[in-house]
Amino acid sequence: MNIKDAHYEFSLLLNKNSERKDINIDLLNYIVLYNRESKRWLVEFIERNNSTDNILTLNEFLINKHKLDKLKTNVNSVEYSYPDDFFRILVGNSYSTVKNKSCTGIVYNYFKKPNDLNIQIEDKFTRPSIEWERGLGDLYKDKIVIYKTNFDIVDTFISYYKKPKTLDLNNPDLVSDLEISDYLVSQINDRIVSEVYREFNNPGFNLAKTREQITL
Repeated sequence: MNIKDAHYEFSLLLNKNSERKDINIDLLNYIVLYNRESKRWLVEFIERNNSTDNILTLNEFLINKHKLDKLKTNVNSVEYSYPDDFFRILVGNSYSTVKNKSCTGIVYNYFKKPNDLNIQIEDKFTRPSIEWERGLGDLYKDKIVIYKTNFDIVDTFISYYKKPKTLDLNNPDLVSDLEISDYLVSQINDRIVSEVYREFNNPGFNLAKTREQITL
């Protein structure tokens, strides 16, 4: 489905059961709403489907075994950049190929909060180890860091969920495909309709609110 068709579907849904027929969201405001609500929808979509046995639903957003681009090598760590379309990491699905003077191998990376890292690195049972195939990492705002001890990191791979396509507000391409299945676009439109109803029923409603930042 392209942007023009998505906006048309949204407009039909918006006025289908509405008691008010004066609600009109033009294309540019729809794009703002879509960019905001598609990300919020994806957060809920991931959490909802990870709690079920349906392993196929999230495939459209899942990128498997992506090789990270290296930013910097430090004495005890290697820093990587995020993929351009990164949205959320698939926990438990990261590994690094490693080597030392005596062998090569793979370590599976466990991601920890920054305030837990020192404890994890110093503890002999949780610190990075080529022998135990255990790696340790952290996700920062602008980089991914993988830690090392008595080995060197060759490459690091992660599996992650990509973000929904961000629509260009300044120069929208009306025939640009949204790059997800039509039924998922419809789910996002349902969410946008609900939000519009909620905000229009709020006396202080202002479309400028739709430009608020999303906390992921």
